[in-house]
Amino acid sequence: MEIIKGKSQLKNTSVEDVAFKDRKKNSHYYNTKPEAMENTAFKKDAELVDKGLKRTVTESQEYNANITKIDERFKTLKPLNSYIIRLCVAEDLQLESGIILPSIMTTRKQTNSGILGDKINDPFKFTSKAVIVATPTHEQELKQGMMVQVVRPRPIVDGDSIIGYENEYIHPDNPATQAPTNIKNPNFGYAIIPRQMIKVIIDE
Repeated sequence: MEIIKGKSQLKNTSVEDVAFKDRKKNSHYYNTKPEAMENTAFKKDAELVDKGLKRTVTESQEYNANITKIDERFKTLKPLNSYIIRLCVAEDLQLESGIILPSIMTTRKQTNSGILGDKINDPFKFTSKAVIVATPTHEQELKQGMMVQVVRPRPIVDGDSIIGYENEYIHPDNPATQAPTNIKNPNFGYAIIPRQMIKVIIDE
C-alpha cells in the first residue's frame, strides 16, 4: 500500500515504512526498497538501515561458513572433562525482492522484585549448532571440527543489558575478561561445556 496525498513526498513510501520509521535501527526493516522512496528523510534513513542490515547478513553468513576452520590458538588446548565449542549464529533472511528480515533473539530484563521485565535484544544470537574446537584426551567419539547440536547457552542479563552468556570461554592468551559481542572479533562465539550438553552429531 502507498500513501499518496496530493503532491506529498510520501509517494512510494508504504504504511509499513512509516510505522517502522521511529523504531531502533537494529530491530526493524523497511517494506519498500530505499531507491523506490521519494521522501528524502525516509530514503536516507532507509539507506542507512539497508546498508547496515546487508553488512550484518554478510558477516553472519561468512562467520557460519568458516566456523569449521579451527583457530590455530585452540588446536593444542586439552580441556579436562569438558569441551570447547564455537557456536553458530542466526542469520538474517534476505528475500528475493531484496528486503531483509533481521533475525532477532530476545530475553527478559531482570527486576529487583524478581519479576521478568521488558524484552531486550540478544547481541550474540547463538543457535544450537556448534563446531567442536577441543576435546579431552580420553574422548574417542567426538572430534575436532565436528558439527554438533548443543544446549544453547543462555544469555546473562545484568539489569537492562546482556553482558555475556553461560559457559562462555576466553582463550588464556586473551586479556579480555568478557566474551566479545562483535562477530568479527576472532574470540567471538566460544563456550566450554560438559559432554551432556552435546546432544547430536550433525556432521563428521
